[in-house]
Amino acid sequence: MKIILLAGQNISNKEWIENVGRKFNEKYLDTEIQYYIHWQNGIQNTNVELETKRFIKTVGELDDEYIIFAKSIGSIIFLNSLINLKKKPKGVLIVGMAYKLAKDMGYDLKKFKNLITFPVKIYQKEFDPAGVYKDIMHIDGEGFTIQKYECVGERNSNHRYENYDYILSLLDELV
Repeated sequence: MKIILLAGQNISNKEWIENVGRKFNEKYLDTEIQYYIHWQNGIQNTNVELETKRFIKTVGELDDEYIIFAKSIGSIIFLNSLINLKKKPKGVLIVGMAYKLAKDMGYDLKKFKNLITFPVKIYQKEFDPAGVYKDIMHIDGEGFTIQKYECVGERNSNHRYENYDYILSLLDELV
């Protein structure tokens, strides 16, 4: 089974997703990071439409089942792909959903529930500035499961998710 990793927007997420990928590779050998074009070009913001097309192309070329792991803008790329994604994932694990950005971009997260036929597990820090836990609780149910991210050794009020062992354990629950 392939695991596709969709990182956050900022260039610092490149190193972060590579760390996550290394941790996942300790147990799961078939992982693939989607490296965003804007990281190479030095542009600040992700072109969500371009990255969504790239993601859909990657999925379309897969022969096996796959799982998505996403953080921040990666969660928006995943949601943006749902309408055109012909081959659905076995499941999705999101840490640090970019809830505020999704709302600012006009996404109605409740409407995505109609497109979900697989488990989507979202783990959010209680006071994540990209979307506090209590604000995203309303999308829980019908395929979406929202849970608090357990902050062991990290702050509960930032958008950094760096307990790689814990993240791996969350993936294990989905696989």
